[in-house]
Amino acid sequence: FTVTSGYTVNITAGTALRVFATTANIAGTLNVVGKGSAGGASCGFNGSGTGGGAGNACGTNSGGGGGGHGGAGGNSSNGYAGGVSNGSLTQPVTLGSGGGSGYFAEGGAGGGAVYLKVTGTLTLDGTINTNGGNGTINSGSASGGGAGGSVFIDTSTFAGTGSISANGGNGGDSTGDGGGGGGGRVAVYALTNTHTGAIQAFGGDGPNTAFTGAAGTIFKKFGSANGDLIIDNNSQAIDSRTDVKAASQNNVQLDSITLKSTLVTLKTNGSAPTFSTSGTIDMIIEDIQGSPSYTLTGTVLMRIPLATGIQFTNLTKSGGSLTLENASATTTASSFNQTISQM
Repeated sequence: FTVTSGYTVNITAGTALRVFATTANIAGTLNVVGKGSAGGASCGFNGSGTGGGAGNACGTNSGGGGGGHGGAGGNSSNGYAGGVSNGSLTQPVTLGSGGGSGYFAEGGAGGGAVYLKVTGTLTLDGTINTNGGNGTINSGSASGGGAGGSVFIDTSTFAGTGSISANGGNGGDSTGDGGGGGGGRVAVYALTNTHTGAIQAFGGDGPNTAFTGAAGTIFKKFGSANGDLIIDNNSQAIDSRTDVKAASQNNVQLDSITLKSTLVTLKTNGSAPTFSTSGTIDMIIEDIQGSPSYTLTGTVLMRIPLATGIQFTNLTKSGGSLTLENASATTTASSFNQTISQM
């Protein structure tokens, strides 16, 4: 399978691009931007898909919610809800959901899905783009952005310097603003990895007082490792939540979790991963087994549900601030100022 530099592969909206090959060389572009679930078509119409954003109630000067996928969609400036997180963290094949309509302003469509099964070497020097579509505007009203789509790569060797993008679309910017679409889902499996290009699943921007979409998820599993999870919202406002606790995610084994500027709920039921954070982080931790190691920088709020009894015995705080809510009495946190309160 070859895509030559300067060429683009496009697909029909609502379908997935699936490639089965012995080798693949992608120097051009796989473009499935806005090829996922449709946005709300008219006033009062929700976006299509499991995480479709809410359409406004046919009122001028009000916006629609962003579509959800890996991350939740952002609420509009008037409170029309963004769509929920959905899809698989480890085997993403679902389409991004559409944004909710504004006042006769069509919601952004979700991003499409790309599945690449390559038994030999997959070299990516071009671009795989599954971003959601941006919201639109009409008569002072704006629609929500579509959620980012899916990229699922399973190969023997992953090489190259090209990029993968599953970002949410931006909400429309008008008197009533649309919410940003949630980031999509990316999973990469390879026995050997030499790929050095960027991989993104950012939430779309919620302009003005609308909410930015939540970050999507990036899962990498190379060689015999359990896998690494990255949730990064590109230093944007943390308005919407990325949920890693649905039934399909509960038995994920992770070696590390990297959080950057995000709201997140975590429940993996697997081995104790190593956490690292930067930027502003607000996380609810539900049932992370063992004694994970935490290296925290930035402004971090960790919320612990009452019934879990999670203990923090390997927590290092470097700069910034940390607040622990409802932490175990055996918490060792002598190296920083600690605040413990109920959720």
